[in-house]
Amino acid sequence: MYQLKITKNTDALALQHFNNVKGRLLDDINYFLSGKNRIMNKEKISILRDKPSEDLLRYLSKEENLKELIVSHPDKLRCIISKLHSDAFDSSKILNRILYHIFIVFGYNDKCFNKDDFYRQSQVGTCPYCNMVDIHYTPATAFSKTEKGELDHFYPKEKYPMLGLSFYNLIPSCPSCNDFQHKNNWDVTSDKEDASLTPMKIINPYEYQDSHFFFDYNLKSHWENAENGDVYILGTDIQADTKDKINCRL
Repeated sequence: MYQLKITKNTDALALQHFNNVKGRLLDDINYFLSGKNRIMNKEKISILRDKPSEDLLRYLSKEENLKELIVSHPDKLRCIISKLHSDAFDSSKILNRILYHIFIVFGYNDKCFNKDDFYRQSQVGTCPYCNMVDIHYTPATAFSKTEKGELDHFYPKEKYPMLGLSFYNLIPSCPSCNDFQHKNNWDVTSDKEDASLTPMKIINPYEYQDSHFFFDYNLKSHWENAENGDVYILGTDIQADTKDKINCRL
């Protein structure tokens, strides 16, 4: 893994991204708030008689609150997650399904979100999870098929649909790292109060630091059967032929 840096440029891109999608999102939010229903998977979904849905949608109907959701850095996204009603994470609940319709059906999967532009503007050329595979997005033409990497939802869209278009939750990645055997839709969190890493022990690439990882090498375990219990360590400023060795007693 390597770090995707948060800079003034990425924050500017996040704001541009918000301006591109806000109209579509606000339209669907206000549609639900008007009391109308949508059909998703042959099921009617509506906020009627569902207070958690009405409360959250009224909050998100204010542009500044919606903006915060879309452009917030990963640490702020964890704070947002920690304050959500539990129904927001449960796909059997109305709130989760309404959020899925707004942010995924009407958002991420809609033409209002241009994946081609997102890939191009992010300037992420190598998958940050494996640091091995080149990624890009080229839409299909009359003479060629679509070629693309993928956008991984760090917080999976099925459980966290409200983060489906949050800029710093969308990680350009390679198909291998995002396939069903690897990251895919696995939840990276242990619980919503500690939504940073865990059962999978994955860090959002925007928060990755080399200091998060260290290696512990136990020399004794490899030398315990040796006849000589001494290990000699040569410092970089010590010439081997000087015989001036540091004796490290195990």
